[in-house]
Amino acid sequence: MLRNTEQKLKDAEARIEKKCQETENQCQRIADSCIYIMANNEWEK
Repeated sequence: MLRNTEQKLKDAEARIEKKCQETENQCQRIADSCIYIMANNEWEK
């Protein structure tokens, strides 16, 4: 019973870790896009 609960917690932790990594990657892509857009706007002035 306890071992099963521990395994479920580890699995949930791994899923959360994966989700966080995906979110960080998405945020990085958005930040890169913002920098690119801002640089282009500055260039056009």
